[in-house]
Amino acid sequence: MKDTSVAKRYAHALFNVSVARGTVDITASELFQLKSFSDKDKAFIGFLVAPQVLTEHKQAIIRTLFTTRLSPQLLSFLYLLIEKGRIDMLGEIAREFETYLEHHKGIIK
Repeated sequence: MKDTSVAKRYAHALFNVSVARGTVDITASELFQLKSFSDKDKAFIGFLVAPQVLTEHKQAIIRTLFTTRLSPQLLSFLYLLIEKGRIDMLGEIAREFETYLEHHKGIIK
């Protein structure tokens, strides 16, 4: 069984910031679209986790691809994941974020 405690912490932090800023729905939408994109294009995450590529270059690619598509809040979150070497957990973080979102909205599965 996979340990999801790290993904839960990141998802919880992102969720709390989103609630505080009133951007939960926007953040959720963007995060789920980004997860879908990364699920379809495994090379994208492969590039972002490659140790041969400098962190600055990874962040520059994110900035180039997503500045006009994602909120500054989610961009900053992605930069943090890259910096901390956790970008490979994006899918798990999105799943945990969805759990927090469902609980927040009173959705029972």
